[in-house]
Amino acid sequence: MPALIFNINPDLYLIFLNKKMELKPFLEDVLHNEKSPQDAVKSSLLAYHSGDGGSPEIHEFEIAECFYNSESNTGKVKLKYKVFFFFGCSGIKRSDDGTETCTFKIDAAEHKLTLLITDHIMRDTVDEF
Repeated sequence: MPALIFNINPDLYLIFLNKKMELKPFLEDVLHNEKSPQDAVKSSLLAYHSGDGGSPEIHEFEIAECFYNSESNTGKVKLKYKVFFFFGCSGIKRSDDGTETCTFKIDAAEHKLTLLITDHIMRDTVDEF
């Protein structure tokens, strides 16, 4: 399970804690604020489509739903994205919609958000016999 760590702006976190900002805009700011972790999110989401053929790409993702438990500093976020495929030899292009629900934990002392992306489970027929 990939654990992606994002920095949280301390001032923004205080605004969120004081209920002056909703969870979704707070998470959007955190998840889209840094380039490399955002790219890591896209790479992790691409793993779900590695066996679909073609050359899959994800240009962006958005937050569809989110939930936060302030007592445990944990929550869930549903990421919505579009995966684009290009099949080079045939010149065929297609796109599919995707969603993945991930858990996260906020470390208030370190001002970090850890996003846990569920591993992609692939079945292998060799393991079935």
